[in-house]
Amino acid sequence: MVAAAPQEGAGSLRRILKTRTLTLHEQLDELVGTDAVGDRLAYIRFLSVQYAARAPIERWAAHHGDPALSPPPTAPLIAGDLAALGAALPAEQPFIAPATSDPRGIAWAIGGSSLGNKVLLRGRQRAGMDAGDSFLSDPRTAAFFRRILPALEEIVSEHEAEAAVAGAEAVFRTFLAAASRTDLRAAA
Repeated sequence: MVAAAPQEGAGSLRRILKTRTLTLHEQLDELVGTDAVGDRLAYIRFLSVQYAARAPIERWAAHHGDPALSPPPTAPLIAGDLAALGAALPAEQPFIAPATSDPRGIAWAIGGSSLGNKVLLRGRQRAGMDAGDSFLSDPRTAAFFRRILPALEEIVSEHEAEAAVAGAEAVFRTFLAAASRTDLRAAA
């Protein structure tokens, strides 16, 4: 039996998510920036954006998502970090997952952020900054991402890919909306 040739653009769900959300991911990186490494106010802004977006996403995933794909609750850690830095909690950004979204896309977007958090933590440590780092140093999101990797490495249909991309895009748009808010820009 001869195996069917892969379709153009076929690949693992993880690769599809990365490719199809690249523009949103780049926009978020540009808005959040790397100033949070050594600048206290920029770090407070970073944490404020994280809290404003993650709290409703984590709550949604805990109540509506697949428990195996529900990210660990990090919003309480972020709240503690903001308090340690003398900053108030920001208002939460509304999160609405499309009804047809696949929770693997949401899980990928949240879990994959652990890679950037690890880089930010190392940069802060090199800069001698260590106050309010319990969110960045929490190993649960990285462990969650490793645990869901098998589901993300699956080859999926176009329909499944679209549903997962819709979930991931909803996450990125929530973070972008939080990062664009005037009140959070003024926090820094």
